[in-house]
Formats: sequence, structure tokens, C-alpha cells
Amino acid sequence: MSDKIKYTDLLRNKLLQQKEVYEDFKNNKCSSVRYKSYKHEIYGTQDENYTNRLRLVYYLFYENIDDEKVIAELFEEELKDRETNSFQGIGSNLEFLTRLLWKYNSDGKYTPLFKRAKNANFDCYCGYSFEENISDELYRKIADEFYRESNIQNNNILKCIYIAQETDYKDVMSELVDLWKETVTDWDNNRKTLIGFNSFLGREKDNEEIYKQFLALADKEKVFDVTSAYSGIIGYYIGSKDYKNAYKYLTELLNEYNLDEIKKFRLYDDILEHGLVIAANAPEFGKELWSWAKPELKSKKDGLYGNLYEKSIAAAKAVDDPYSRQLEKDYIAWKKKVGI
Repeated sequence: MSDKIKYTDLLRNKLLQQKEVYEDFKNNKCSSVRYKSYKHEIYGTQDENYTNRLRLVYYLFYENIDDEKVIAELFEEELKDRETNSFQGIGSNLEFLTRLLWKYNSDGKYTPLFKRAKNANFDCYCGYSFEENISDELYRKIADEFYRESNIQNNNILKCIYIAQETDYKDVMSELVDLWKETVTDWDNNRKTLIGFNSFLGREKDNEEIYKQFLALADKEKVFDVTSAYSGIIGYYIGSKDYKNAYKYLTELLNEYNLDEIKKFRLYDDILEHGLVIAANAPEFGKELWSWAKPELKSKKDGLYGNLYEKSIAAAKAVDDPYSRQLEKDYIAWKKKVGI
């Protein structure tokens, strides 16, 4: 068995599990793909079954299931999400289902649904498109352009990984990522990709060495590249709550490189945020880092922004600096100004 067949079959075999879901939905016995709203504490109104529906849609597409009734029903379920979701977007589900439903619209019977989708939210109004009258030949052309490959066996391994990620099949994605790593010869252009995969899969510990490689390979003559590499590894250690190592790399950057040069880049704000987070969470470094950060905050001609206010307030409180009260007042005024 070739590697190509191996990795595409890993994904296809997982998607084939949707056959039972499809049969149940077809017989009105399945609610796991129908719209089900819930309130997320940060993101507001969401659809609990969005990903379940996407899995079924991928199955219908790649297995060439010709079922107008099911596709139309799924489209209507997706519209409920697009019209109510607090995060205004188009989403893969609507794009997929539109292409699947187009071929049944030769008499225009689904045009009202497409128009409803166009007006589902602001993003749909700006970016969603459909054709009222479309030939089967044109339908296939558009579908091929959108999907790139209608035969799952023709997908490359990265495409398979992204599909597994989008459908939240972490078990398959994990296997695919391990297979992909064996094929990579140019890591200069793939380290960031691997970091993203590891983060999604909960393999954060594997990213430590990658961030160290970024730093070791950064061109020391290019201030932006060096600062970016430091920001990455400092952020990694903060995310791991390893404030000792985060502090080590932050002070290394501040002591060994020209701050005036670093300040020319927006990236310096990220470094400043990192320092404030360390100060707020690691008392042994708090006063030292606050003594560096406070003048920097006061000198910002364009003022602060949301994250910087929040992290500054937390750091100031951690070191018992009364300046935190002024920052809180300024933050309230800033939120009022920007309409938050």
C-alpha cells in the first residue's frame, strides 16, 4: 500500500462512519446534525452541531451521495446558524451545501434559499455568491474549482490534515501529521505549520524545541526576525506557565538587542504584553519588569488598547502600584470611546 493510499484512506475511513448518521437523518431519526443553539460565554450564540453537520456534508460530497432532500434539509439547518450566530461569517458548511444544492436548481426552486443565505448576515451579504441559473456542466466546473479535488484519493496529505482539523477528527489528524512530518524536507517553511498542528492537537510540549530552533536560526542582523523569534518562545513559556524561562528569554532580548530598533515594529507591543503578563503572574520578577514597562506605557503617544490596558492593570495591581487606578479609569474611557 502506497503512502498516498494510506493517508487518504485514513481520512476516508473516518468519514465513512457518517453513513449511519446519514441513514438516520434520512429517516428523521438523527438530531445531532440539526441546528442546536447555545450561549458561549465569550462568543455568544453558537451552533452545537455545526461540526457534526460538516462531517456529514464531507461524507455526502466525497461519496457522491445524490440525495436532494437531505442536502436541502441540511442547507436549511445551516441557514438557522448563519442567521443567528453571533460570529458573522459564511463558513465551510454553507459554501459546501450551496455547491451541492446548485445542481438541483435548474428550475429555480432553491433560489429563495440562496437569496436567504445571501442576507443571512453581513459577511454573507458581502462575500457569499450563487448562480440563479446554472447548467450541470457549469455546476461541475464551479464545484471542481471550489473543492480542488472531488476525489478524496487525489488530495495531498496537507489537504487531508486540514480536513481532519476542520472536522475535529483529532485521532486521524494526529496520525496524518506524523506521516506528514516524515515527508518534510524543507523545515524552514514548515515549522510554523507544525506549531499550529501541535497546538490544535494538544501537543504543546512538542513546540518547545521548534521555538528554540526558530531562535537559533534567526538572522541576528535582522531585528524584526530576532524579535519575532523571541516573542514566539516567550509566548510559548507563558502559555505553559513557565514564567522563569519566559523571563529568561525576555531579559535576554531586552539586554542584548537595541530597544530603539525593536520599537520601530508593532511587534514591540507583543514584547511589552509578554513582560506585563510575567510581572502579573511571577512575583519574583514583578517589580523589575514593571519598572521597565511602566515608563514604556506612559510614553506611548497613540495610547493603549484593550489587551495592553488589561495586562497593564493586572501587572500594576500585582506590584501594588496605585497607578492601576488611573489605568482603570483610562480603560473605561477608552472602551467608551471605541464603543465597547
